[in-house]
Amino acid sequence: MDLNKINSVAQRVRLEIKKVADLGIHDTFVVSAVKEVKTQFGPKVVLILDDEFKIYLPNNLQIFFLEEAPDQLTALKTHADCGDLVVEHLGDRKLEFIIRHNIAYYEELSQF
Repeated sequence: MDLNKINSVAQRVRLEIKKVADLGIHDTFVVSAVKEVKTQFGPKVVLILDDEFKIYLPNNLQIFFLEEAPDQLTALKTHADCGDLVVEHLGDRKLEFIIRHNIAYYEELSQF
């Protein structure tokens, strides 16, 4: 029995789920991760923002990423993993994705 694994699962923090409409207008958040999840309504895309909470993408973006352009979803995940993806709430459940260059990440890569 591996108690370290059991304890790491037991100590995970469940992130609060917020609605896009509850975000402040023109508030920006660092996208910590992009996850595909299975729900009772089918597959969905979740953004973890600022390592504090998560949101489900609006339906138009769900369809775009999961059905029309899965390659764009892969790119989004890559940018989130690098720490250079930011999302801004424009109001009326509209989001804008912004790529900012994470200087610390690229400096770390250049050391190799």
